[in-house]
Amino acid sequence: MKTAFALLACTVLAFPAFAQDETGLAHPESLHADGHFLYATNIGKAMEPTAKDGDGFISKLSLDGKMITPSITTEKLNAPKGTAIIKGVLYVADLDRIVGINLATGKKAAEISLASTHTSFANDLTVKDDHTLFVSLTDVGKIVEVDLKTGKLTETAERR
Repeated sequence: MKTAFALLACTVLAFPAFAQDETGLAHPESLHADGHFLYATNIGKAMEPTAKDGDGFISKLSLDGKMITPSITTEKLNAPKGTAIIKGVLYVADLDRIVGINLATGKKAAEISLASTHTSFANDLTVKDDHTLFVSLTDVGKIVEVDLKTGKLTETAERR
């Protein structure tokens, strides 16, 4: 009985790692579609959505969910979450910053610090216009407007 239980436990414990290897995803958190592709944020090897561990990444998939590129950038991401696309740049909420990744080259196009907001859980992004994003800061209960040209942050809403 102990042998059968040990074999079953090993199989169950190994399955999540096998599934991640099979799909190429590692704790996917958000999806963004641009009409041609899906971009999936991956928190990383461990399900640690607040860890500054540098093992997060963005995967590019076909619209039917097939892996095209496991990681579109060499930029170190921690625990990327929500995304938005403006003029060929994929902006990613990554704990205490927003990182812009040029979709054509995979290189970092921008980095905007959110340190002044005291957040460590930037969660989602949405586009206002070609130069402005909104970001939700889950841990501090705020929504902040971000000027992409200047990096200026303007609080627009907060938890009551």
